[in-house]
Amino acid sequence: MQRLKLALGLSTFGLVSSSVAAPPPLFTQLYRSALESSESVRLKKEELTQTREQKSQATGTLYPTLQFIGSKLWQDHPTSSIGANISPSTQKTARLNGRQFIFQGTSEYALYRQANINVEQKDAELKQAQDDLFLNLADQYFAIQLRDIELKRIDEELAIYDQQIKELKKRVSIGRSRSSDLLSAEAARSGLYGTKLTRITERAALIRELQSLTGVQTGDTPFTPWTEPFGDLPALDQYLNHLQDRPQIKAAQLRSQSVEEEISAQRGRHFPTLDVSGNYWLERPGALSNVSWDVSLNLTIPIYAGGNVQSEVRESTSRFRAAQISEGLSLRLLRTQIENLYENTRLGTGELEALKAASDAAHRATTQLQRDFRLGLTNLLDVLQTVRLQQESDRSHDAAENRLRLNRLKLEYLSNRYTAQI
Repeated sequence: MQRLKLALGLSTFGLVSSSVAAPPPLFTQLYRSALESSESVRLKKEELTQTREQKSQATGTLYPTLQFIGSKLWQDHPTSSIGANISPSTQKTARLNGRQFIFQGTSEYALYRQANINVEQKDAELKQAQDDLFLNLADQYFAIQLRDIELKRIDEELAIYDQQIKELKKRVSIGRSRSSDLLSAEAARSGLYGTKLTRITERAALIRELQSLTGVQTGDTPFTPWTEPFGDLPALDQYLNHLQDRPQIKAAQLRSQSVEEEISAQRGRHFPTLDVSGNYWLERPGALSNVSWDVSLNLTIPIYAGGNVQSEVRESTSRFRAAQISEGLSLRLLRTQIENLYENTRLGTGELEALKAASDAAHRATTQLQRDFRLGLTNLLDVLQTVRLQQESDRSHDAAENRLRLNRLKLEYLSNRYTAQI
């Protein structure tokens, strides 16, 4: 295990409640660009802006309203002088009208609380969209990183084949090796070169996907390996203790609270409302032309609305239960995801150690067989079989190490134990 830690470059990382580290500079550039271009993140930002405006609107209902009202009326001439004095044929009015609700059945306060909760919910959803983007980008980065590792290793193996073929040509020319041995080596090299072309094609496709997501041209330059120096894997409980802090869980909880406030607001419609309104008359016709102001206190008692209010309460109550179910589902899915990542990481450590031992053994066998082949103690078929075994062991080891690093990164990130300095 100690040798494995050294092979992985594992060092003390300070795994406390929140670890801070800087990812490769290229990933930072890609993530920043993706934040600007990602449609999902931009949509969540717009939803947050809309929700903030809805909060402002809910706040505005608590304050008085003031408006100017002007009108001009034309009507037939009254037949009597008293009627003409009270209601002349032409009437112009101009007034300032103010209104203040004193009591709205507590619905106004419930709606205000709901608006505040909705802002927090949308903010959590925005953070979740950013987290999803981070993890999606990490998947693509590690996939490209693996292709770069494979291409580098293939180039090293091709160089070995080239040296071997060069030696075989000399041996064939002096009769120490068969021509078929040379043809077998050349065929093996051609197959390995075909694998290289396949990896280049796969990398190009991944680069196009990455460019579509981020808008950044990365070219053919190999990616800087993301070798995060995580320490020993702690107990599972340390990862599960922070589930409630994840933005998707916060958003689900806030969604339930929002619907709960909606129920309170709808129930408030059963209660009376009380408001005061007043007018300051700038121009007024007829007998009341000298009266410049009036104030009224208005009480409205709901009696019957066709059962609509209670129906809306029942509908919102059902939505509240659905929100609670969704909250439980989100928590269960996140818990399962973290448990799977933890188990994959735990088992992956042992798998990587075994693959490292197999790779080292394959390298030693290849070196020994090549030495024996030069001395005429073995044939080329045995050498080629061992070389292929070494290649498979190396690729399995590289893939397992890349997968282990990605799983550990996701595990730390989803548990709020890793904060990338972006």
